[in-house]
Amino acid sequence: MWRKIECTAIYTKNMEKSILFYQSLGLTKAWDTYQDDEKQYRLVGMRFPEGETELVLKNNPALNFTEVEILVDDVLKTYESMKRDTDAEWIRTP
Repeated sequence: MWRKIECTAIYTKNMEKSILFYQSLGLTKAWDTYQDDEKQYRLVGMRFPEGETELVLKNNPALNFTEVEILVDDVLKTYESMKRDTDAEWIRTP
């Protein structure tokens, strides 16, 4: 069912400071984009020295929580098996 963690996304108030902090820990900036057409809310992917999992920085205050993206074999089947668990919080249904 679960294959690997794709990324963990965390909120930051100061994107540039966060980028520099994680670069000082050995991560590199892999990509940089905006979540919206107005270019208010930025997303930056930080790559670890090894592996494929990324740390994603986000500055949208409406998303001030940690998101974990998990690669699965079948998204709908996994959702159906997990949706009854009241402890699992879904950002949106697939």
